[in-house]
Amino acid sequence: MTFLKVKEIYKTYRSGLRGKVEVLKGISFDVEEGEFFVILGPSGCGKSTLLNLIAGLEKPDRGEIILKGRVVSSPRVCVPPHERDLSMVFQSYALYPHMTVYGNIEFPLKMAKVDKKERERRVREVAELLRISHLLNSKPSELSGGERQRVALGRALVKKPSLILMDEPLSNIDASLRQEMRLEIKRIQRETRTTFLYVTHDQIEAMALADKLMIMREGRAEQIGDPAEVYKNPETPFVASFLGMNVISRKVLLKDGRTYIRLGNWECYVEGQEGEEIVIGIRPEYISLRRGKSFVITSVERIGNETLVYLEGDGVRLVAKEKGGYVTEGGRVDIAVYKFKIFL
Repeated sequence: MTFLKVKEIYKTYRSGLRGKVEVLKGISFDVEEGEFFVILGPSGCGKSTLLNLIAGLEKPDRGEIILKGRVVSSPRVCVPPHERDLSMVFQSYALYPHMTVYGNIEFPLKMAKVDKKERERRVREVAELLRISHLLNSKPSELSGGERQRVALGRALVKKPSLILMDEPLSNIDASLRQEMRLEIKRIQRETRTTFLYVTHDQIEAMALADKLMIMREGRAEQIGDPAEVYKNPETPFVASFLGMNVISRKVLLKDGRTYIRLGNWECYVEGQEGEEIVIGIRPEYISLRRGKSFVITSVERIGNETLVYLEGDGVRLVAKEKGGYVTEGGRVDIAVYKFKIFL
């Protein structure tokens, strides 16, 4: 039995300025028990709304959400959040400032009227798991962003829910701490074997954490699958572009009885009809720079041992990834392309 099934969910809001806004448009997906499922997409695509529906904070206009074989959300059914055996971690941490770390983690157990000795056992168990035992007597104002996020996660874990929902939990953390917290979250999920449903707009975060990845666009699921497979074989130009590909349109040309496309100095034979427009995707690492004049270098970003080179020419903008050499803004180059994908 599928642990969580989301079936053809629609959700519309009414706005005074914009009228009816359809946020979710028939989205469907399955999550297996113990899976780390990541929802990735740009701001405004419906990620957080979907999480709120799964949590029971809102009702769908159409469709069903089935958790462990039970319909928990539909236009006629809305099981209260506290009856869904789930916890939610918010972007803003949502810690009680007047309580200690111990009190924040303990709070949901108090609300559930759990015995005091059992509450203490669970709080200390979770604190040890999260490596924050030394902070139990501290107030949230005394903690760093990463420590606050650990406390928020501890409060979610202490109830031992079967599902944890996480809404952009690392957005407020400094970049230097994000990698550390990604590793911590993944470790905790593996050790507890809890099902995680994680929402983010950060591609690196999504690829690092996900067992299964769903990319959303304008209220729909654009592609679902293993993150490595989604990265390797994007099904649409949007997915390709969102995961860092250069996506461009080229007109098919004819020379010596063979059809081909041209991008600056680079040419490649393709199947097609003369005059037909085709869309291709090229990863930055598959572009090599050569001496020439077809493209102007508009910007250069040096990131450790790699350099991102931004190019303009032949009516397009490209990003190339170089591992050596020296390039400067304003210079001109030709390109070689080692591999590309045609979107039909």
